[in-house]
Order: sequence, then structure tokens, then C-alpha cells
Amino acid sequence: MVLSGWKASSRWLTQTGRRLVWGGARLLAFAAADFRRTSLFATERIAGRDLIPFVKRGNCRHRLRSLNPFEMMERAPSRPLLFHVIVSVLSSLVMSAITRRTILSMAASAATLSAAKKKIPVGLELYSVRKELAKDLMGTVRAVAKMGYDGVEFFSPYMQWTPEYAKEVRKLLDDTGMKALSTHNSNNSFTPELLPKAIELNSIIGSKFIIMASAGRVNGLDGWKKVAEQLNKGAEGMKSAGMRAGFHNHQLEFMPIEGKRPMEVLAENTGKEVVLQLDVGTAIEAVTDPLLWIKQHPGRIVSMHAKDYKPGGSREEGYRVLFGEGAAKWKDIFKAAEKTGGLQYYLVEQEGSRFSELETVEKCLVNFRKMHG
Repeated sequence: MVLSGWKASSRWLTQTGRRLVWGGARLLAFAAADFRRTSLFATERIAGRDLIPFVKRGNCRHRLRSLNPFEMMERAPSRPLLFHVIVSVLSSLVMSAITRRTILSMAASAATLSAAKKKIPVGLELYSVRKELAKDLMGTVRAVAKMGYDGVEFFSPYMQWTPEYAKEVRKLLDDTGMKALSTHNSNNSFTPELLPKAIELNSIIGSKFIIMASAGRVNGLDGWKKVAEQLNKGAEGMKSAGMRAGFHNHQLEFMPIEGKRPMEVLAENTGKEVVLQLDVGTAIEAVTDPLLWIKQHPGRIVSMHAKDYKPGGSREEGYRVLFGEGAAKWKDIFKAAEKTGGLQYYLVEQEGSRFSELETVEKCLVNFRKMHG
């Protein structure tokens, strides 16, 4: 009974609103007319179903029911003050005529547009399927695309490619609808001898981020300052190509040396344009809070390796859990990375698991989608 009463009331309000809008249109049209004498407006039967404005012009009365308001507006100039008053009234009438269904539809559309705008790509670090990749790179990339990944991150063996082979890989990516989100590199790719080749290959496949994933042998904090200097020079060298340099942490870079962690040295001694690619799993292994690290370095966590870790057993066992089965607080990490870290894309990475490589990364993506949306 209550529901049917509500529906009846809503229907009556909608119908009444529409009548008011039509009546208001006539009123607005008449307000735009330029009559020689002073016009007087009155209203007849406002409380009933009809809103019938009429005008007294001299000794004549003209019912507006028979007039076309749009023709009147075309024929005559407006009276500014009255025009604005009537526009204000008409706007209120129009708003009162909008149905509940229209409002809900508008809200749903806005939410859809907002979600589409905020969609962040999730790719795969291909080291996760390294055995399959070594056997058949093209076939493996196609399989990854079919799983629903938005892109990939190639790792250091890509530096052995020729430009011609890189073009074949780019065509494969274009055909499958995926992007080369970034590449992982040794420190050698940042040397004056090899940086030009790294830039060329990344440019061909469409990658915008050249990430140093291994600094090689580094001695003490001064050694890490030299790594920072190398990153800065690399960033400067690739700027004209529209690319950015970055560094990918492992647990080693979060282990203190002389009371200071190497990652802190790198963050403090590199420019803001150098990306600090966060590997969540290795940070947890090194007893580093990923949330705190993100908040301490706003705008620099442009990409993240979504890798889990479960403490308590052996190191190998800790990394064999699937995404979402470890200790990482993913929902909080997602929120911090996207709100504070400046995150542009995620990369699933897996050291191994109880499943095959391809099964593993497919299950990880499913878990990721469930947790992130």
C-alpha cells in the first residue's frame, strides 16, 4: 500500500511538473514579446490542471492557450527585467519536473564516466613466465593477452634484440591490444655505450619507462650515491625521447647500511622525475611498510609490482603464495598508491607457485581484479 501510494504520488508530481513547464514556456514567450502598452499578467485556474496565462492589452484579452510560444519569441524582442524573472521561475519549474528515474540515470552515467576515467592498467612482469617466454616469446605474449592483461614489462634479455625484432614485438603488442608499459634493465643499460640502444628499443615497442632492476655490485652508501648519479644522468639522456628512468627495489635496497637504507639514499639523491618502482613483496620481506614508503614519496611511485609475500616459512615458500594470499594489505596499498603515490600502472609479478607459470599469472590476475575492481 505504501509503495503504490508513493508511485501514485510520484506520477502525479511528474505530470503536474510537466504541465507547469509548458505553462511556464508560454509565460516566458509572452514575456519576450514587445507590446506597445503596459502588459498585465494574470493567472486562471492555477490550482487546477491547467495553467492559462492571459494578457490584458487595452480592452482586449488574449488567451495564450491558442498561441505558439516559440513563434511569439521569434517575432518580438524581450523585456530584460521581466525576462530574467521568468527565466528564474521557469528554471525552478523544470527542475521540479525531472523524474526520479532521470536523476538516477544521470548519477549512474556520472559514476560510469568517473570509473572509466580512473581505470589504471594492470600488466604482467614477464619474468613471471620466464620459462615459457624462453621457449616461445610470441606465443606467451598472446596467451598473456588472452588472460586480460593490459600490458607487459619486458626484462633484461630484451637488450639482445635487434631493432627489426623489436618491430615484430611491437606489431604483436598492437595486434593483441596490449602496451609495453616499461622494461627492466641491468645497470649496464644506463652506461653511455648502451643507453642509446635501450632508448631505441624502448621507443620501438612503445615503452616510456626504462627501469634499473639491478645496480650490480655496490660498495657502501657512497656506492649507492654513485648509482643515484647514474640514474640522474640516464633520466637526462632519455628525456628528449619522452621517457623516464626508474629504479626497482629488492629486499637488499631496504636493508640498512651504516644505519641508512640504500633506497633512502636513492630517493634523496635522484630527481623527482626518477621513478621509484615499488616491489611490495620484497619490501615486506625486508620488514618495510609499503604504505609508509608510499606516503613518504608522493608522486614517485608511478608503477608498482603487485607481488605478495608470506612471512613465517622459508624465503622460497614466502614468495610462492599467489597474489592476495600473503601479508600485503592490498586495499590500503591501492588507495595510497593511487591517491598519493602518483601510480599510473600496476604490474603483477610472481616468483613461482604450486601451479604452472601460465596458470599462476592467470589466477593472480583474477585475484587482483577481485581485490582492486
